[in-house]
Amino acid sequence: MDVPETAPSSLREDGVCPVSYDLWDEDIIANVNEYSRLLRKQGPVLFNSRINAYVVTRYDECHQVLTNPAMFTSTDGQGLAHARTAPPELRAAKKRGYGFPKTLVTADPPIHTEFRHMMNKHFTPRRMAEMDEHIQAIASELIDGFASTGSCDLVRDFAAPFSMTVMADWLGQPRSMLPQLQRWAEATMHPVGRNLTREELVSCAQSINEFQAYFAGQFEARRSNPRSDLLTELLNERLSDGRRLTIDELLSIVQLLVVGGSETTANQIGNTMKTLIEQPGLIQQVLQGAPQSIAGLVEEGLRFESSAAVLFRTATQDVELNGVTIRKGYKVMLLLGSANHDESVFSHSDTFDFERSNAKRHISFGHGPHVCLGAPLARLELRIALQMLLTRLVDLRLADDNLVHHPDFYIRGLQRLPVTFRAAS
Repeated sequence: MDVPETAPSSLREDGVCPVSYDLWDEDIIANVNEYSRLLRKQGPVLFNSRINAYVVTRYDECHQVLTNPAMFTSTDGQGLAHARTAPPELRAAKKRGYGFPKTLVTADPPIHTEFRHMMNKHFTPRRMAEMDEHIQAIASELIDGFASTGSCDLVRDFAAPFSMTVMADWLGQPRSMLPQLQRWAEATMHPVGRNLTREELVSCAQSINEFQAYFAGQFEARRSNPRSDLLTELLNERLSDGRRLTIDELLSIVQLLVVGGSETTANQIGNTMKTLIEQPGLIQQVLQGAPQSIAGLVEEGLRFESSAAVLFRTATQDVELNGVTIRKGYKVMLLLGSANHDESVFSHSDTFDFERSNAKRHISFGHGPHVCLGAPLARLELRIALQMLLTRLVDLRLADDNLVHHPDFYIRGLQRLPVTFRAAS
């Protein structure tokens, strides 16, 4: 879909409040909840002239967009970039890789429904229960590596390798591949939410080509030598018409799994742990009520500071949303973090309350047809990670108050989380 290059001339007649703010402003990223509160007061739908896109700030309106793919399509992809405006060297780099078929994230029903139905069977409660013990072993092994030292960086030493190891093991990849998988995941996500130079964008495209070539080889190896891993299972999948997935479709799905199964979960662990450590006494309250409190902690952590900060849709027609007209063809940026703090839904929304009765109404996993495929796995990983960290590390304290978030408006997370502690006896 062609995206207009200028703002609609009818903003005032459409009831839209125009705003202008830099998505990569360090102060906004550091204090996003305070800034989101100001945006909610200005209106449910705004238009940011800096990015030439509508901004949805409140819960009900985000909910409506997410549940109406016919009016708000996902086929134009996440982020603000568009293929037609990409520099020539970036288009050339992408052409050297495999195709990018519309399967899950960039497809709408009925295509999306077909692939989603196929993938749902890999994330059933039974499948998650089968993975539970193995994920616990991964978490325990990582904590064993630093428990006796009395200090660590929870992002570098635990959260990042934990979530990536879970996915790597499921995909049948050796642990030696973890650094490379992390680089490929970053190459996929950074162009969406970071303000990259042309050179950096081309470098990311080249890395994605490497990712595709590597996993194409992995799939080919499993055609002649099947293994007990997810790659082999995907090779054996068939769509409703009986056909097997093409290599482009397989690569698209694996790319989504590597990114969604690592970046968002790792950053969510860091966000929730930071919130707990900054509020003395909260950890003890959680532990006194475990295991029910751990489940509440997972959901309130997702609501309070979600690592999935925004989602994008594109209007397929002129649409009225709470009295505001959104014009056809424009990008619509949904502020999930802001919606999760909407006071009309979550009372005392700036208070972290792991006993909050409606915390699970958060939209950190999205909503509607595109609700996060990996949400069951993310919840499982978060439960195991948080419970094990809180029970094995005592008297957790921040070792540095100067914590910096990634310069990213799409994925919210800390660059580092240095802490001190005592190992539980």
